Amino acid sequence: MVLIYVVIAYALMFTLAFIYGQSQKNHGLIDVFWGLGFVLGAVVSWLYGPRENMVALVISSLVGVWGLRLAYYLFKRNHGKPEDKRYEVKRALWKDNFALNMFLKMYVLQLVLNLIINLPVIFANQKLASEFTVLTYVGLFFWMIGFFFEVVGDYQLAQFKKDKKNKGKIMDQGVWSLTRHPNYFGEVSMWWGIFLMAFSIGTHIGFIVSPLLVTYLLTQVSGVAMLERNMAGRKGWDAYTQKTSKFIPWFPKK
Repeated sequence: MVLIYVVIAYALMFTLAFIYGQSQKNHGLIDVFWGLGFVLGAVVSWLYGPRENMVALVISSLVGVWGLRLAYYLFKRNHGKPEDKRYEVKRALWKDNFALNMFLKMYVLQLVLNLIINLPVIFANQKLASEFTVLTYVGLFFWMIGFFFEVVGDYQLAQFKKDKKNKGKIMDQGVWSLTRHPNYFGEVSMWWGIFLMAFSIGTHIGFIVSPLLVTYLLTQVSGVAMLERNMAGRKGWDAYTQKTSKFIPWFPKK
């Protein structure tokens, strides 16, 4: 039953997000609702659950911290700026029926992906009281490592871009010297942590689809794959790739 409530909440949020994007003729802010979707799913499933499980409360709180931070970061980065080039391309591609295609192929797709990835959280919130186990703490460790890399990576990159002296240069300092994609590694690590914490209190092993899907999307579809293609041929990129790990953080090669 709780899954129905979550789906209804998602449908309302993503529909309103689409209406807003249409009214502004700018769908770039859809990225903001990606993080908010996970927060919404966590809140709704917690409210309609037994609300007795402290591990589940920790899981939902961690998702809330991550989702709200990501939403704020993306809103601050994209607000007031022209529509993302990705959606400009879609306008040209779907010019005959842009609104319907945009809604079905972007907003509804994000809704479905958000729901699948959030399944460990939603069903963890339906579990009765349970204790913290070794696996719970292992999951928490993975989440903390991931959150560190995502937050620090975003901050260091923002500071790097603020300095006009760095225009045209490749960011290769701080956590960016350990991995070419600290923010994407961080997100993957966090969702593996969430799955492990949820699994430690009895959620189904099948929910491993959540971190597997996040890993696949960020390494093979968007995220890493897209950025690597866009950066290819840029001055200094080849030298950076030769000394820096592609995804999993490791010491730079000399």
